[in-house]
Amino acid sequence: MAMKEWERAEVIRRYQAGESMHSIGKDFGSRYLIRKVLVAAGIPVRQAPGNQRLGSHRRREVARILEEHGDDIVRLYLSGASFVRTARPFGLNPATVERYLRDRGVSVRSFVQAHRARRNK
Repeated sequence: MAMKEWERAEVIRRYQAGESMHSIGKDFGSRYLIRKVLVAAGIPVRQAPGNQRLGSHRRREVARILEEHGDDIVRLYLSGASFVRTARPFGLNPATVERYLRDRGVSVRSFVQAHRARRNK
């Protein structure tokens, strides 16, 4: 879908005012189209809050937590806790815990197994 010049200007104005691509995309088609307009205009695109890469300080902090509490994380998960419940006390992302457990060779429960375990408690 080709945008008119005034629509492109409005997209850029709203984005520079702090509105998200997702929000603007609801009015103009999709966030992918919005991104395309912004990139074509040479506007730096912000990362969505959940998609920001960890800074080196946070990576070191995560590595320290995993090193200090790795055995506790494994023990908690093997006792039946979900990734979320395992990650929460250590301030970690559940995906980080899952990756850590897999890297340590821990047999990770499938979604179905985890669901059954929760239901049987």
